[in-house]
Amino acid sequence: MRKTFTCFLRGLVLVCGFLAFAGQSGAQTLTPRYIATCNNNPGFFEWLPQGYQPSGKQKWPLLIFLNGSGDFGNGDSTQLRYVLKNGPGRLMNQGAWPDSFTVKGKTFRFIVFMPEWRNVPALGDLDTMVDYAITHYNVDLGRVYLVGLSSGGNAVWWYSSASLDRARRLAAIVPMSAGYFWAGSYGASVYQQSNMAIFAAANRYDSTIVDTNTIQAIGLINAYKPAMTYKALDTIWDAWGHDAWTETCDPNMNLHNGMNVYQWMLQYSRDSGDITPPPDTTKPTPPDTTKPVPPDTTQPNPPDTTKPTPPDTTQPNPPDTTQPPVTPPDTTKPPTTTPPPVTPPDTTTPPPPPTTPPPVTPPDTTTPPTPPPPPVTPPDTSKPTTPPPPVTPPDTTKPPTTPPPPVTPPDTTKPPTTPPPPVTPPDTTTPPVTPPPPVGPPSTPPTTPPPSTAPPTVPAVPPPSAPPPSTPAVQLSTFSAVLLSWQPKVGLSWATMSEANNRYFVVQRSRDGNEFINIDTVSAAPEAIHGHYYSAIDETPGLGDNYYRLLQVGMDNDSTYPEIRKVIVPAAYPQDFSISPNPASGQLHLYLTTPVTGDVKVRLLDVSGRALAVFVYQKQDELWMQTIDVGNLSPGSYFIQVIDKNNQVIRPFIKR
Repeated sequence: MRKTFTCFLRGLVLVCGFLAFAGQSGAQTLTPRYIATCNNNPGFFEWLPQGYQPSGKQKWPLLIFLNGSGDFGNGDSTQLRYVLKNGPGRLMNQGAWPDSFTVKGKTFRFIVFMPEWRNVPALGDLDTMVDYAITHYNVDLGRVYLVGLSSGGNAVWWYSSASLDRARRLAAIVPMSAGYFWAGSYGASVYQQSNMAIFAAANRYDSTIVDTNTIQAIGLINAYKPAMTYKALDTIWDAWGHDAWTETCDPNMNLHNGMNVYQWMLQYSRDSGDITPPPDTTKPTPPDTTKPVPPDTTQPNPPDTTKPTPPDTTQPNPPDTTQPPVTPPDTTKPPTTTPPPVTPPDTTTPPPPPTTPPPVTPPDTTTPPTPPPPPVTPPDTSKPTTPPPPVTPPDTTKPPTTPPPPVTPPDTTKPPTTPPPPVTPPDTTTPPVTPPPPVGPPSTPPTTPPPSTAPPTVPAVPPPSAPPPSTPAVQLSTFSAVLLSWQPKVGLSWATMSEANNRYFVVQRSRDGNEFINIDTVSAAPEAIHGHYYSAIDETPGLGDNYYRLLQVGMDNDSTYPEIRKVIVPAAYPQDFSISPNPASGQLHLYLTTPVTGDVKVRLLDVSGRALAVFVYQKQDELWMQTIDVGNLSPGSYFIQVIDKNNQVIRPFIKR
């Protein structure tokens, strides 16, 4: 009996030990790995979710998080922990990372891969890193997400837009506080063809990397034709400083439609038959992503001619993947959008004033043109015809003419000065009603329309550039126009501080700064009382000077903003080549965007033109980035020259 009980206890201990071991192997873990995926990536931290088994068959979503240059290091036990300073790593280190995320009734747990870089990663480094992650873990290949902050956000833009093959490895991307979107229209075409889901974030008052980088990138992507399957989203936090990632990565932050950023990503998958697209991906017009692309909801617009324009922006949705990258969009937008906008804004208003439609000419209805009907003028004409002018001054003549008591007082204000003047104002109104009486005595009144016709001549509102009201119902905070990438296109973006009764904006262009034509319309965002961000692209600017301004069309009036932006389109379009930082102390990053591939020669020159070093690299994509070490140079001025088989370009820089 005693022996049996002892055996039972031993068995119980073994079972409990096994269960404890099994539970421990399936618990979520944060582990440093001193493994180099390439020379530039000496190590990484991995997060394995609860229930993960290396030899198991279950596949897990993979989140790759790229830190900024402030977290670069050599991958040793001290510096590798830099990757835990921000984003998911920070939450894990604090024990605040959620155990799981639920989307549409499904529960998910991430594998999180956080690499450390020695310096800015090249495309080859990023390729190797992604290859390592998806081959060494049980990854759901349909749910790979790339997130990055600052220079890591640049790498997110860079890698995901470099080629279709790379883009199709990712289900969604989240660049935060990132730099300029160098890929331009080419990158937008990659996103459109790959059905990429995009959410970008930045701080409004970031002095390190301006928020307009993010605004313009999202605007350019959404303005591409054919339209994106999932419209790109962005959030501009009303905050100071460079850190837009702490709020964005906060799992308790309602980032979009009641979801945090991780839930937003998990909506998207490249697995066939997976979760249905999220609510914001309805093709025509997602509710909160209307800012870049004009929706079809402009039915309130009085001018019927505005309706053709909005459809053009959504029409390309069906043939998303059938169209070529850049050429179709460029040709489809201008012809369709240019004619319609011309009619809606100002050209329709002049005709209405003479006739009766009040809605088309709100300004005219607010002034006294409507009150004085034809019947009111006869009484005024009777006064001028009477020989004795003195009879007119007495206001007693008006009481008899009881029909229009309120209308006559304004006319009597003039008579008190002198009999003749009072006669002339009424005469201006009499010609249309009873030409015979006034024609004789006051032939001059017809020539005096200026006094009385000043209010009716409100149709002349279109020419003036300043809005009729002293304070526009829609106030702009920013308005910019820039030349895009290496293609002769102009990207326009603007932000409003507040909006009231806004219907749409009209983008206008001029070649001389005086005569403007309408080239595009952008519908107002719904419920934008606290302001919104908008963008558009002029795909057919002229060579040389191009001037741009905005016309805002509201429910009550129209406002033409006086700000004008000038963009020069060169006859010979240059290569898009830039260097940073400048001045440089250690490493210098080269960025080149051209359609040319093959050998690229880089020459480091001193001020006399003497070559101090020559490097030869292979450029395999339209987008190319390279880092060179200039730390051994003496402080002073130098030049970097880049030469490919078609062109060469040179940029100065300072070594400090």
